Amino acid sequence: MAEKFLSKRNLEFLLYDVFDVTGLTQFEYYRDHDRETFDIILNTALDMAKGLFYPVLEDMDRNPPELADGSPRYTRPSGQF
Repeated sequence: MAEKFLSKRNLEFLLYDVFDVTGLTQFEYYRDHDRETFDIILNTALDMAKGLFYPVLEDMDRNPPELADGSPRYTRPSGQF
């Protein structure tokens, strides 16, 4: 079975076609941004996810976080994180 971490194509479809993230640029706070800015941010996030999170996903699935006595308790993944 082929492994697939995520689909960049699906993320782009959701961001640009479904949620129209570039429409945010009509607001003053986002006025300096454009599709290129959003693409750069998306590519950086994907690179970080593949490099940092993907290698430890299996470990995190085996040891999920728990809420004990009102405080979160988790096991640190064994990979470099």
